[in-house]
Amino acid sequence: MKRNLLLIAAVNLAVLAQTQVALGQSKIVGKVSYNKATPLADVAIAIDGSYDGTVSAKDGSFAFETTEVGSHVLTATLDGFQDVVQTIEIKDSTSVIPLDLIFTVKVQSLEGVTVRSKALENDDKNKVLAMHSTDILTTATDGNVISALKTQPGAQQVGESGSLFIRGGTGDESKIFMDGLLVNNFNYSSPANQASRGRFPPGLFKGSYFTSGAYSALYGQALSSTLILESEDLPQKSSADLGISLISVEGGAQILSKDKQTLYGASMKYMNLDAAYRLLSPNIKFDTPPRFLDGSLFFKKKFENTGMLKFYSSLGSSTIGLQQANLDYPSATDQLGLRNTNLYSNLTYTQNVKAWKLYLGTSYSHNVDRFSLALRQQEAPLYDSLSRDNSSLLQFKTVLSRRMLYNGRLQWGGEFIHSADGIQSSRSSLGQVQENYSAGFAELESYFTDRLSGRVGLRLEHSALLQRSNLAPRASLSYSFDNKGLLSLSYGTFYQKPDRRFLMATPELGFTQARNYILTYQKTDNYYTFRTELFYKQYRDLVKTEPGLSNNGHGYAQGLEVFWRDRKTLRGVDYWMSYSLLDTKRDYLNFPFAAQPNFAAKHTLSVVTKRYFPKVRTNISLSYAFATGRPYFNPNQPTEGFMQDRTIAYNNLGLSVCYLPKIGKSFSVIALTFSNILGNQQVYGYNYSTLDPTRRSAIRPTNNPFVFLGLFMNFGIDRTNNLIDGL
Repeated sequence: MKRNLLLIAAVNLAVLAQTQVALGQSKIVGKVSYNKATPLADVAIAIDGSYDGTVSAKDGSFAFETTEVGSHVLTATLDGFQDVVQTIEIKDSTSVIPLDLIFTVKVQSLEGVTVRSKALENDDKNKVLAMHSTDILTTATDGNVISALKTQPGAQQVGESGSLFIRGGTGDESKIFMDGLLVNNFNYSSPANQASRGRFPPGLFKGSYFTSGAYSALYGQALSSTLILESEDLPQKSSADLGISLISVEGGAQILSKDKQTLYGASMKYMNLDAAYRLLSPNIKFDTPPRFLDGSLFFKKKFENTGMLKFYSSLGSSTIGLQQANLDYPSATDQLGLRNTNLYSNLTYTQNVKAWKLYLGTSYSHNVDRFSLALRQQEAPLYDSLSRDNSSLLQFKTVLSRRMLYNGRLQWGGEFIHSADGIQSSRSSLGQVQENYSAGFAELESYFTDRLSGRVGLRLEHSALLQRSNLAPRASLSYSFDNKGLLSLSYGTFYQKPDRRFLMATPELGFTQARNYILTYQKTDNYYTFRTELFYKQYRDLVKTEPGLSNNGHGYAQGLEVFWRDRKTLRGVDYWMSYSLLDTKRDYLNFPFAAQPNFAAKHTLSVVTKRYFPKVRTNISLSYAFATGRPYFNPNQPTEGFMQDRTIAYNNLGLSVCYLPKIGKSFSVIALTFSNILGNQQVYGYNYSTLDPTRRSAIRPTNNPFVFLGLFMNFGIDRTNNLIDGL
């Protein structure tokens, strides 16, 4: 229901912007020199373990802001020098911390080997395009994490699904992790061909990044990509939020202890699209317009021994009912209903133990979908069906990491996942399956020469259900240039279990497999980011359903991606552009031969631009997405014409306007969002009658275009200037 829920996401665009600015920012300023005499330029200064940092100017001066609080390690790195490492104490949001960073020792050559200290080039955070919550919230999509990531290279514009489709991979091939733990059912449940949005607001996370190819051995069971989400730490002050619109009422509060070491919080949100659809004319007839009720609790505690405990739990329910014409019986109508209940909780603890950093995490999720399907002819029942889909997942994970000599890093650990799934209908049980999955992993990052660094990792996985184990190697090699350019070569073997529905029918299936080969060049500084990537992915052991269930499928995906971001050329304007060229074919499921799948477009283009106008306290953002037509199955074509038909090209121009009025002592946002403002026709594919293939219906967005307006307020702290600075 993505287009259907565009207005819901716009709610979060504003209310979560308040959450972001409520965190506050401290300022770190100073100068960098060599032996207190010579200013040093181009020194990389950053808070270890965060996204905050900058590069020194020609006179050695630097300044940057951070939302971090408490005791942190600040590192300064420059080619030819040993790192400067310093502990800083950030007290509150008004802190201005002056620093004098002095390099005193240059690197030395030992028997022709140069020791070079700097940030590890092969860390995933240095090789991907990370997005902060401010980036997501000020991008004219729908305030949703996944929607914002679709503006990045490699992502496909699949409007009928809320999942990430990356480089010729299905939505199931992308996995999402919160604070290192797998999140099942990240999106709301929805009927077929109705995209849904994420359950979790962007304001929960201080950073999000996804790997569109090779990724760390710490993660597994994803053939195409991983989306890594890191939750916020402690805020600066207590605060409360309130949001009101035509479709929703929501509010929340977070209370910070006097010593600023403990945080308690809760939020509640209710949404009902009934009133909105009375004013608009959706393309779908709803018996029960989408309704959502969600609540969350969270707790965070910082200990004096550098430990950090985080707990988060959410419970939600949703209901939707709709009607659509039955293509097999033109005089009949299908009535679809879906009721969902979802619980997700996670608990993590991190602590420095001498030279090691310890991570412990556990999570539990439980999801129940209740489907109803009724075939009606002039209100007379012809067929009724009820089904119940249950899934639960319990995970334990631990990681030990240590910085090694010359800024290398060793990470190792393991995880265990127990999952249980079952599908029952009103007539019979369609299947049940339980799985105990375990994995161990180790990864080493280090420098080989002054400019050459590498990472090698191994992941050993075992599935009790499949009764199989596999060893997945990962490796990358990077070479850095004087102009801040970085050339990387990455390789990885990745495994994933087949979809649970296939395992219910044939547990004897094995792992599916993908091998990724990636060549990347990127160059970044404070104002510009350029990135281009060549990739080749080889699929093996994909699931085939014809003539029977087996692992006889295969495929490939190859292409070119380009990304450019500019924050300086146009005064006050931040814009980025991404382009993806994709060539992919696969022989899987019931495909008669290898063909381009229906979720893959050959050319995809995305352009995002935004600017804040201080005189009128307004931020304006535009986003444009284009994709060439995607294949679809036409049963009227002969076998040799399989997947040869194409939909019309995808075009979508979005506009977001956020006005910051002064209402008492609150921080307030009025959000106005337009989806597909030009009203371009969009077709995602077609459904055909099984009895008469000449009858078909187009799969379209629920609303085209759509407009939303809402007012949201934050009480307790005014961070307007911080929001302005982040735009």
